[in-house]
Amino acid sequence: SQRVMIDHYILLAFLIALILKKSTEITALKFTLIGVFGITILLNVVQAYQIRYGILNGGSATKEKYWDNFLVLEKRARVYPLDDWRLLSKNEISLNPLDGNIGKGQPHEIEGEWMIEVNSIEHYSASIDLRTLDLKNGSQLAVSFDARARTDIKETRLVLVVDGVQHVFGLDYYLKKDEWIRIEWLFEPENQINTFPTIYFWNGGSNEKVEFKSFKIEHYFSEKFG
Repeated sequence: SQRVMIDHYILLAFLIALILKKSTEITALKFTLIGVFGITILLNVVQAYQIRYGILNGGSATKEKYWDNFLVLEKRARVYPLDDWRLLSKNEISLNPLDGNIGKGQPHEIEGEWMIEVNSIEHYSASIDLRTLDLKNGSQLAVSFDARARTDIKETRLVLVVDGVQHVFGLDYYLKKDEWIRIEWLFEPENQINTFPTIYFWNGGSNEKVEFKSFKIEHYFSEKFG
């Protein structure tokens, strides 16, 4: 499907024709070719599906992203840092209320761990203040966490508030009921950020219940975008 190869199709077709003609005389070669053609056709169909549904970016997937999603048929929320991204900081965010990272609301201790959640009563989760970040144009903020849905999900989303502006990331494509799923999301500011960002979750006023834990923040910077 590479356009740069179109001028060479006639040569490739001629070589394939010779191989196919020869294969009729050699049984082992014939079945080997059938196997190779079957595998490559299947691979092409799978990758077309991946591109169609956003699992892979057509024409722009990095090596890491390609192999991490090789033959994967479910869309996953992942961040793949580029070579020119310089890691400035990496922080795990404690949800223990005594550690000072919770802004509004109250976390819950579930199964021996501190978590925040949305449910039929708490439509907004407790908020997390990111007090150590210096975001500006050229920054890449990778936010990651574990999420477990307790109901079917359509409305629940992550909200990142930066200088009073809300940036929303829907979670309905990724969450599974009663299963912990690792979610990664990338935010790239266009300007200098003058206040501490805040993260919270909202279920759209629904009865959806989702639990969140194990937050990690990675701050990268690239001169290419700065």
